[in-house]
Amino acid sequence: MEQDLFPCLQNGKQNTKYDNYADCLLFHIAYQMDAKKPFRAMIKAVYYDYPQGQVNDDYYASVFEKKRANTTYFRYWHGAVCLLRPLLCIWSVGEIRKALGICLLLLNVVLGILLWKRKQKELFFLYFFGLLFIKIWVTVFSIEYIMAFILMTVMIICFIVHKKAEEWQIFQFSIISGVLTCFFDFLTVETVTITVPLLFLLVIKQNAGKLDKWKKELGFMLTSCLFWGLSYGGMFFTKWLLAARLMGSRVFSEVLDTAGYRIAHGENGIFSRLYHAAAYNLSCLLGDVEISAWAIGICVAVIMLLFWKGGTFQRLLVCLGMVPYLRYLVLSGHSTEHYFFTYRAQLTTIMAVGMIAVYKGKMVLKERKDI
Repeated sequence: MEQDLFPCLQNGKQNTKYDNYADCLLFHIAYQMDAKKPFRAMIKAVYYDYPQGQVNDDYYASVFEKKRANTTYFRYWHGAVCLLRPLLCIWSVGEIRKALGICLLLLNVVLGILLWKRKQKELFFLYFFGLLFIKIWVTVFSIEYIMAFILMTVMIICFIVHKKAEEWQIFQFSIISGVLTCFFDFLTVETVTITVPLLFLLVIKQNAGKLDKWKKELGFMLTSCLFWGLSYGGMFFTKWLLAARLMGSRVFSEVLDTAGYRIAHGENGIFSRLYHAAAYNLSCLLGDVEISAWAIGICVAVIMLLFWKGGTFQRLLVCLGMVPYLRYLVLSGHSTEHYFFTYRAQLTTIMAVGMIAVYKGKMVLKERKDI
């Protein structure tokens, strides 16, 4: 009640905004769960909603005025609730956020040690530079923001440790990543849980001289993304089926309405929506600098040039780096409205661009040395 729903750590800086709104919903759902019917409560995800009030007012009324739940939020799994209910027995919201922040920090320390021991120093510095660029510390102030990055770091470690594994094992990790991302994430930066681990795997293979031909490597990457996408989408569909079993067929009509809102929110035409989705997220990444259509056009031209003129390694990096923008285009309404956190999916792009620069720099130095 004492905090804004969307405060900024730095006054006026949209890329430092964090989300008390989503966290308040999570705590509200956790509070209203029926302990006698936990499975039903998890599927329906009920909370109290007063039409004239804000979400923190509703939560306050639920706890102190004993208001009963009257609204369902079944579209997502809200998996973090499974952590919040036991953790609330011992910690407050601030302490839970700190604990998750420490968890993310420790995971990255482990990842850093693994990279250093495997002599992947360029990847080590590039990754941590990318985290600083997207202001990773802001995610510590929001449970919904940090979950995807915790999952991402876990999956990177799994991919690195099993870099010599058979392809089917990597596909298994991709499936696990998709399932867990859908369970814990709230449609924030979901793509980083597959794109960043794949980028790590790609760079390590390149540095070891084990990168295969273009078609084979592209096929492996697309198959991994496909398994991730099917498991991610399958988890959503499973939740809706279970909700429909409990609440009736109206569930799917509500889901379709919400999906339409996420895809085409706003009154502007399709090209305007696509432009704003890309421009808002790019501008937030660059520190709220306004991005023009000309700037986006130049970026696209450079990307196409890098793709057609590059070899297998460079082309694959370009493909991975473009995934966030594909997401922005598909969910243009959501990406425009929530750009202040969806922009962090561009961690993949930052790392891809940085690795292309390192790769090109090495080639130039090698040519000069030969001369």
